[in-house]
Amino acid sequence: MYPNDLRIPNQDAFVAEEVVTRLKSRNPYVKAESADPFYRVDMADVFRHGTHVLFTTPAAYSPHCSALHLPGYVRDAAKFKAVGVDAIWCMSVNDPFVMQRWVQAADPTGENVLWISDSSADVSRSLHLAICMAGLGLGTRARRAALLIKDGRILHVSLEPPAEFYISSSEYMLKVVKAYLT
Repeated sequence: MYPNDLRIPNQDAFVAEEVVTRLKSRNPYVKAESADPFYRVDMADVFRHGTHVLFTTPAAYSPHCSALHLPGYVRDAAKFKAVGVDAIWCMSVNDPFVMQRWVQAADPTGENVLWISDSSADVSRSLHLAICMAGLGLGTRARRAALLIKDGRILHVSLEPPAEFYISSSEYMLKVVKAYLT
């Protein structure tokens, strides 16, 4: 991420139908192309309005991501909302079918964490979060990170060093959000 490039890039990713409904309630001009049963949306549209926390994971169903990363954000969702976060998003380089099942398993109501499928890693590349994990048989993936985004501007990026998990956790990002928003 370059210091002078603080806006969310215009890259496509997949989301669920209920996400499109939420986005259109804030911005009726959101363009969503049906790719039944999911929708392709422009990431700039997703984050154009409101305050968002986006956390990225290398792989759905991986041990750290499933045991700590995603469950922490599900658990702390009410705390984020209490300090002004409109939505928490989980993005991974996985197909939308995998993302839907993985997030639903952790958040059955779908009220705490929304998901983004960056199936081709284009969004991860555009945000300079892509990492080659071919040596592990995973191809291109997103680095473990968390971003605070307000009205389309990236205010903060917590980019984890390889094989670490701390500054992208829900506990740490809650402190970041409080520092920026209160």
